Order: sequence, then C-alpha cells, then structure tokens
Amino acid sequence: MARSKWKLTRPCEAEGCATLSDQRLCPAHRPAPVRRRSPRRRHSQRRAGGSMDPGWPWIRARFIRMNPRCVMCGELANVVDHKIPRRKFRKSERHLYNHWSNLQSMCTGCHNRKTGRGQ
Repeated sequence: MARSKWKLTRPCEAEGCATLSDQRLCPAHRPAPVRRRSPRRRHSQRRAGGSMDPGWPWIRARFIRMNPRCVMCGELANVVDHKIPRRKFRKSERHLYNHWSNLQSMCTGCHNRKTGRGQ
C-alpha cells in the first residue's frame, strides 16, 4: 500500500491558536530545540584551535607522577601549568609548548592565583 504524500493536519494545541499543523504545536508555539554539546566536540574544537595536543593527557599524567608537589607551596599538585603561555610562542617554536622545561606542577589554589594575576 502506497503512503499518502499528504500529511494530516490538526489545529495547534496552544490556547487560542487555530493554525493547522502536522504536529501537536504549530511552529510559532513549538519550543526552541535544546542544543547539546557532545564531549567529543569540545576536544576536537580545542585541537582544531591548537590548544589541546592529542598527547596532552599522557604528558600531564606523567608530569604529575614525576613532580607530585606544587612548586609554589609544596602541597600535592593536581594541575600542570605552562610557565610560558602558548600565545607567546612563535609558530616555529610551538613544539616547545608542552616540553617539560615549560611545565610546572601546581595545586589548584596557587594556579588560580597565578592565572588571576595574568602571569
């Protein structure tokens, strides 16, 4: 049996609206679709922008294991900070951004104070 190319229409269920629609609500009364970001998209955008190296999770975990204490206060570190920010590297030097000489272990409090100062 062939399907009909005509859709059944009915009045919009919104109060006072008589617009015919093939759905429960007409386009004027339908809620806007909720846009959800997938976790993958966030990481792919970072890599596309250049700030997330695919090997970063491994580098970070290894660096924290080798340098478990905050360089500022001596507490247990849970953040790996870049001494020189990426924006200060020339394109020809970007390979040095994640080099161990540019990394330091920090606790969250010290890292927040450092980045808050803009250093």
